[in-house]
Amino acid sequence: MGLEVWHYLRKDYEKALDYAGIVLKINPNDVKAHASYGILLYEQGRYEEAELHYKEALRINPDLAEAHVNYGVLLKEQGRFKEAELHFIKAWDLRVNLPDRGLRFAHVVEKICLAKIESLSPERREPWRRRLFECT
Repeated sequence: MGLEVWHYLRKDYEKALDYAGIVLKINPNDVKAHASYGILLYEQGRYEEAELHYKEALRINPDLAEAHVNYGVLLKEQGRFKEAELHFIKAWDLRVNLPDRGLRFAHVVEKICLAKIESLSPERREPWRRRLFECT
């Protein structure tokens, strides 16, 4: 376990970022370091910076399922549900045994449905809302 992971587990995100940054300075093409750095930034609510590192991780290795899931989570939090859906589907295709994949994907689908329902006229919105929540 690297020092960045140890500090992350202690929720000392600043020190974890420092150590992860050292790894990136030594090897700027370290895909796992970019993915980890993205997680650390996400945990601090630094979404734009986290997004850059998730994108870089996926540029280096487009088949890194964990990066697709984490990027999808970030996009979901920003209300970018269609983009999130694409990353969850890609992760699903890459790693059938990825933890929580089904639950995360279902959550994204629910958010996409809610967004579509909210775009309907008020008289059409309520019946669809009831149907959605009957299923959940």
